[in-house]
Amino acid sequence: MPLASPNPATDVPLTDRGRRDWLLVGWLAGGFTAVVAGVMIFGQLRASANDPLKSPPLEAAKKELRVNPTDEALKQRIRDLDLQVRRQYFRHQTLNHSGAYLLLAGAILVCLAARRVRAGHEPLPRPALNHDAAEQAMRASARIRRTVAALGVAIGASFLVLALGAKTALPTRAGESAGHPSPDAPTAGQAMDPGPPLAEIQVNWPRFRGPEGNGVAGVTNPPLAWNATTGAGVIWKSAVPLPGPNSPVVWGERIFLAGADAQSREVYCFNGATGDLRWRRAVQPSLAAPAPLPKVSELGGFAASTAATDGRRVFAIFATGELVALDLDGNPVWTKNLGVPDNPYGFATSLVVWQGRLLLQLDQGQGSNSTKSKLYAFEAATGRVIWERNRSAPSSWATPIVIEAAGRHQLITLGEPWLIAYDAADGNELWRANCLGADLAPSPVFAAGLVVFASPWKQLAALRPDGRGDVTKTHLAWTIEENVPDITSPVANGELLFTVGSQGLLTCYDVKDGKRLWDHDLDMECHASPSLAASRLYVVGSKGTTVVVAADRQFKELGRAELGEAIYASPAFVGERIYLRGAQHLFCVGARTALSAGAGMNLRNAATRWSSGKPSRAELPLRQPWERTRVEAGGNGRGVAGQCGPTALVVPMPGRSQMGALHQSGSSGRESARSFARSDRSRLTSAAAGVSGTQGPDANRASHLVMLHDLALTLTPWEREQLARFLEHSDVCFAIAAWGGATPADLTGPRDGGRFSLSHSMGEGRAEGLSGVVVPFHVQKRHPKIHDQPGEADPPAQPCRPG
Repeated sequence: MPLASPNPATDVPLTDRGRRDWLLVGWLAGGFTAVVAGVMIFGQLRASANDPLKSPPLEAAKKELRVNPTDEALKQRIRDLDLQVRRQYFRHQTLNHSGAYLLLAGAILVCLAARRVRAGHEPLPRPALNHDAAEQAMRASARIRRTVAALGVAIGASFLVLALGAKTALPTRAGESAGHPSPDAPTAGQAMDPGPPLAEIQVNWPRFRGPEGNGVAGVTNPPLAWNATTGAGVIWKSAVPLPGPNSPVVWGERIFLAGADAQSREVYCFNGATGDLRWRRAVQPSLAAPAPLPKVSELGGFAASTAATDGRRVFAIFATGELVALDLDGNPVWTKNLGVPDNPYGFATSLVVWQGRLLLQLDQGQGSNSTKSKLYAFEAATGRVIWERNRSAPSSWATPIVIEAAGRHQLITLGEPWLIAYDAADGNELWRANCLGADLAPSPVFAAGLVVFASPWKQLAALRPDGRGDVTKTHLAWTIEENVPDITSPVANGELLFTVGSQGLLTCYDVKDGKRLWDHDLDMECHASPSLAASRLYVVGSKGTTVVVAADRQFKELGRAELGEAIYASPAFVGERIYLRGAQHLFCVGARTALSAGAGMNLRNAATRWSSGKPSRAELPLRQPWERTRVEAGGNGRGVAGQCGPTALVVPMPGRSQMGALHQSGSSGRESARSFARSDRSRLTSAAAGVSGTQGPDANRASHLVMLHDLALTLTPWEREQLARFLEHSDVCFAIAAWGGATPADLTGPRDGGRFSLSHSMGEGRAEGLSGVVVPFHVQKRHPKIHDQPGEADPPAQPCRPG
């Protein structure tokens, strides 16, 4: 039989001070918890009603900026409003986090006080019979369950309020900013922009050490000699506002650099044709409180990392951890502050762009077990983190490369003690090798199916990239412990491997087995990595001397060139020009030779002057949108039929506002052609032409004219490259002939190796009012790709229609 419960009539109530104190604590804790919950709910309701992303003053200012895009005062007001909104947001987020902890502490204290007070009410048990004891126990248990459930609901509701308050489209860190929204930002169902095609990348210099990051240039006729003192071979020289040993990157006629000091970080864009500074953009400080400046070496400074571009945007990172994306006109697209890297000499790893992704190796910390290092893949258009991987590696200064091997695109990284390959698409580790020492500055290269890398003061080695897991003992192809470069990166052409130490010792190896073929002391200090171009090895010394050596199994010096200024950055090769960054200036070097009229022209290697010999400012690159016009021909039975879309280029020179009429007379009759197109830009007209007439053997063709006149015309290498690509992407029936006199050239010959000749007789007669070059051609296959700004969309192709 159950014992009786205590009898309240005979129990003496507890009145000790401890019970009263716990009761008071419980009430105070309960009131405190209720107040905190109320404040959090009120704050969340207020924040929901005032969405920081929909600030009316900020939205109004942005609309006003669309009307007045050049108003600097308005831009500053927008920055101030944006800063104010984001500070409010981060303050609200901080209060929410603090409130959650206070709420939890109050709830725990309430439970503890209730338990202690309840224990004080329980008298000692007295033996007695109570038939209702079981039912009373069940009722008490039910009350306890209801109390606990109510308390759990209250705590859960409070945490739900906290979670809702944390949801936002704003960045999760105060140092991140979306900048100006990118027009390329993907929406639901929209694929990520894959970036420019490989062919477009190969004719530019979009990153550190060129298109593939290996120091190999795909040019055929780079300059061999120049001298800044005499001006020989120096096309232009421009001052760079702030210092930095980062190398030039080039896209079309735009050259990008970064510069920085303790006060400012800036990105620059120079005009490749003239050397003029197109724009400079200061990187705005992060929204967080200014962090202490990092320790940097005197040589590296605050802008050691080379920028990168995808032809639509340019990306730069500084030793402060500030990462910025700008469009090609210098407008901010997105920015991030990754925090000041923990690096004893200053951050110097360069950026890599690959298939719409911006790849960043951010190694930092001390010791081989450092856990601070990370590897990032950002979406280039938006800055969104696609994937992020932790790395157990200390600070390094090598730049990764992306290679295609074993059926995958592999991201090759160096970090003591591991050489690690990741899948560039998803960031998953593929293989690793324990083969590296400390102070890693040289970047790896990929040649002859091998990843070649240098670990200063340890070894130069090659590894096969087709393994999985730890490949230290299975995939090393060869190792060398002598003449290992300490700062500069190696370069290879698939057969030969070249390295140069900081003291100027140049060494050549067989890349397949590592056999040393020769070495030679250049007697100069080197910090810039060597480059290969047109079977020549270019080695740039720190005092401005460039030594050109034959890329051969025997040492042969081809020449030396002087800039007279310290150089620590690697050169950039585009077309027939080399861009070199000195300590204070950016140099453009290249050869200029005269082009005589009449014999056709190799577009890729043509000279940059016409027969007049007059050097002149290069014209603007070929551009779109195209302007439609008509060119009429007929009267001699040689007219051509059809009407096409935009396939003709008319390039007037300074001093001529219209294309002059071409008149031909003779026994075959009279032909005339007139262009009425005029560009909205002063230095170039792009015109579409339709040609009328239905007689003659070419009646099935649609011919158009490219007219370049006034003999002082200068074409830059990039412009010639674009014109060559235009013709190569077309079914060219006619090509180039020069008119230097009264009678047009009547040349015949096949298209061969980029050389085009006139294969259509223009008839007997005399040219009046025109001297220069006429390029008739025929397009059947596809529309040309010629851009004023790389990345600009092509107009829709318009098929030729018989007239």
